[in-house]
Amino acid sequence: MRTPIPRRALLAAPLVLAGPARAQPAWPDRPVRVIGPVAPGGPTDQLARQSARELTNRLGQPVVVENRPGAGANIGIGQAARATPDGTTLLFVSAAIAINPSLYATVPYDLARDLVPVTRVGTSFNIIAAFPARPLADIAGLVAAARARPGALTYSSPGIGTSPHLAMEMLKQRAGIDILHVPFNGAAPAVQAALGGQVDMVSSSLPVAQAHVAAGTLRGLAVTGPSAIGGVPSLVEQGFVGLVSDNFQAFFAPAGTPPAIVARLAATLHGWLAEPETVTAMTRQGFSIIADSPANFALALRAESALWAGVVRAGNIRAE
Repeated sequence: MRTPIPRRALLAAPLVLAGPARAQPAWPDRPVRVIGPVAPGGPTDQLARQSARELTNRLGQPVVVENRPGAGANIGIGQAARATPDGTTLLFVSAAIAINPSLYATVPYDLARDLVPVTRVGTSFNIIAAFPARPLADIAGLVAAARARPGALTYSSPGIGTSPHLAMEMLKQRAGIDILHVPFNGAAPAVQAALGGQVDMVSSSLPVAQAHVAAGTLRGLAVTGPSAIGGVPSLVEQGFVGLVSDNFQAFFAPAGTPPAIVARLAATLHGWLAEPETVTAMTRQGFSIIADSPANFALALRAESALWAGVVRAGNIRAE
């Protein structure tokens, strides 16, 4: 004899069966944090905050930048890599994420395993600029002066292993010259050292130094883009074919983040970056927009990692 099924169980059964078929909650359904592994105020932090404001407006949920600086960005990157992959934690970071695995003995993340590329928002080229009182007018003059007095010339940078530092190291390796590196903790003090004549020149990201070059308080010797920027010729145009380097600014998500979330985030950012007002504003700040797909970004990231690993190895560079 069959045992009767209680009426309450019969009523509940369709709800239980229907549970797995229900659509997942739309993303985002709560605030999103963006880990910025740098101190507040620099170009990467500024662009992270601009991006977060736009995402807040377009996604309908607060998107807030949390600065987690330290260890050359490794602390913040590691925190993002360990975050729950539900779309509530993102990472906004520069090319340091591709440089650090070759620069440090250990890093708290595996770039291929722990993080998913979303999109590069933009990139900035670097600039080599001299203290105006120094007799340095172009790269040919710089190379000649360095060869005449090996190790006598000095240059500042935002720090060991930063994109501007490695850009200058690329030039030194290609030209076979010796220039003393004076690292600082950040772009602003590195530029100030050149402005005050404490060093002969500075290798800096373009957004930080371009106003000083435009004002004549620094003399632009070369940019690391493929062509001239703001009247300053590129290294390529001055005989160093293929010597191009940039510092991308990009979004990542923890590995395991649903592909639909990654796709929506990329599409939302691309919509903002396609607007003429955005292009104008970012160009004025010294950035070039990239807005690539997650797949294309992943390919570029592998090439970027290989490039910087070669420079670091050839220069025997290690983070302090």
